[in-house]
Amino acid sequence: MPYFKPEVVDTILDQANVESVLASLGYQLIGKGLRNKGTVCPSCGRDATHCKINVEKKSFICNSPTCGFKGNLFHFLMMAKGVNFPESVAYVAKLMNIDTSDNCWEEVQRRGKIFADAAQFCFNNRSAAIDYFYKRGIRENTLKKAGVGFIEGGRSLVDYLKEKGYEQAELLENRLAYLAPNGSVLNGMYNQVVIPIIDSKRKIIDLYGRNLSDRHQKHFYCLGTRKILGAHLLKRGCKVRLVEGPGDYLACYEMYLNGFTDSIPFCCGKAELFEYQLNELKSFNVSHIEIMFDGDKAGRNGALQAGELIAKQAKIPTTVAVLPDEEDPLSLYAKYKAIPHQEYVTYDEYKWLAVLNEIPKDFLRTYLNREGE
Repeated sequence: MPYFKPEVVDTILDQANVESVLASLGYQLIGKGLRNKGTVCPSCGRDATHCKINVEKKSFICNSPTCGFKGNLFHFLMMAKGVNFPESVAYVAKLMNIDTSDNCWEEVQRRGKIFADAAQFCFNNRSAAIDYFYKRGIRENTLKKAGVGFIEGGRSLVDYLKEKGYEQAELLENRLAYLAPNGSVLNGMYNQVVIPIIDSKRKIIDLYGRNLSDRHQKHFYCLGTRKILGAHLLKRGCKVRLVEGPGDYLACYEMYLNGFTDSIPFCCGKAELFEYQLNELKSFNVSHIEIMFDGDKAGRNGALQAGELIAKQAKIPTTVAVLPDEEDPLSLYAKYKAIPHQEYVTYDEYKWLAVLNEIPKDFLRTYLNREGE
């Protein structure tokens, strides 16, 4: 039987998505808001008018006079599945894809510290990043708030992290260093603008690098397990703007900081919304999602995929910004210090636009002329 330290149990409970866990058990949450949703009581079987769930606190209580069953998400699961407490914790951890292997929590804390130290080193050497984004319309203050830095080639980062007590094996494992063919250990990231990836608890969990040379891999993640930028900005009930790339994220972040939009930027890392990213948004009870992917074929297809996933698994009101062909949020912001777009449409309208775009324009023109006769 697994054993979990109290701090591990607290972490798993904090990261759990109540709606996802209950849905896996066949239970449906009813009602609006975060503090007074209802569902069937797993103990007495009374309906949602009696059993109330506080999604924020991950707790519940059955107000039936003959029941009174209450507790947190793990206690609900214990009754619903007929398992013990450690088994309920393990179930939630597996469902939420949370690693509970031996020493994993010490490794997570150590990894967070090494990424934080690496991010600080890059931030202290950020002049090239400032120049790169200044040409694209992003101000230095925005870059500071986002923690943007720069890393050159050589072994400067390797030496810095070793001086702070990290082992070479740790640097190689986290791809902060790589072993060259001649046996030298060099910076794993080189000639790259670096943006720290910060989770909703405001901890650095990864680093993203954008190479300034087209001769090398353009986009780089040290781990790449959670490609999210903007999670640390999320608030309960907020509006969110989905974008593809980190540059687009910075453009939208600057607009958000300057009060030009109340939508928090959320970067997916590519023209696709992943389920774990959507779960992050659901956990904050996001009130509206605006998809602003690039104005190319990949971006349009990605907007369809993201909208479909949201419609099926979250049912959050969603609109799509239709950008000019071959433009993206960063390119538009560099030109206009704003992100002009052709129009906002609902996701359902966007699906019809996608169908119409596949029909040859000459055919449509002939058909419409014929209809107008």
